[in-house]
Amino acid sequence: MTRSQHRVGRIDLLRHWTIFLAVAEERSFRLAAERLEVSQPGVSQGLRRLEEHLGIVLVRRTPGGAEITAEGRVLLPMARTLVKDAAALGSEARRLAELGLRERVGFAPSVPSPIAQTVIAAIRNRGIGIEAIHGTCGELVEAVGSGTLAAAVIDEPTPIGDLVRGIQHSQQRWILVPDPSMIRDDGQVNWRKLDELELVTPPRSDNPAGHDQLLSLFARYALAPKVIEVCGESQIPAVVATGSAFAIVGPDTAGLAAQEVSSILPSHFERRLRVVVHPHRTEFQAGGDIRSIIDRAMAAVPDIPPRP
Repeated sequence: MTRSQHRVGRIDLLRHWTIFLAVAEERSFRLAAERLEVSQPGVSQGLRRLEEHLGIVLVRRTPGGAEITAEGRVLLPMARTLVKDAAALGSEARRLAELGLRERVGFAPSVPSPIAQTVIAAIRNRGIGIEAIHGTCGELVEAVGSGTLAAAVIDEPTPIGDLVRGIQHSQQRWILVPDPSMIRDDGQVNWRKLDELELVTPPRSDNPAGHDQLLSLFARYALAPKVIEVCGESQIPAVVATGSAFAIVGPDTAGLAAQEVSSILPSHFERRLRVVVHPHRTEFQAGGDIRSIIDRAMAAVPDIPPRP
């Protein structure tokens, strides 16, 4: 596998996964085009761009319409969840836009959806409107420091300067591998079988310090894997499924449904999250300690126990 197979230019992933979902469910390019209210060539081109971006074939044309490949069947439930969640997110964002008072809270790309949703709900339940902002850890720290964000949930380690930190929240992570033989009978990873695989990760720019720390952990297992970067964690299971890569993922990753190709990792691989706020602005405009509200919300999410 080469890096170029997975970096064919920026594309609108949500739009293209929506096209795949329509074709897969309708089993027809024509019916998918009618459902999406676009031209049939537009559907074909969009699906082809997604397949080129992923490096796998998702759908084959047949005399009767469209046939989903084995890879497409694996990814279909994840695509359905992605499109559904995006629609719900858009609906919620529109509702919040109608509120008069809104706070802007940032979330790093690696923050799991259940955490972000719980934090948003906790703030809303206090009668406060919220606008969720997404960016790299560095961008979010800068925005909190400049006062354009009330708070941000970021990965550790991340340099935060003079910002004030909340409690550390840890979440177990899993290793996702392409072959069951790479997981021993006792459920642990057979690290020696990974030495010829590449490591697929989100962009290093999301959190350079965290990315470098993750790579350093593999030295304990005599591994120095070549890295493939993809645009987001949602693309990782598809790359692992091609057979030449492995990944470190959170428990919310859809690919973990195939338990025979995943294993929980030791605590030094845990994802560690913290909320950060400006030292001169520790309360929301409508009242309430920002760190306390967000920390309680994060601690309420299962499998993410707080650590002082």
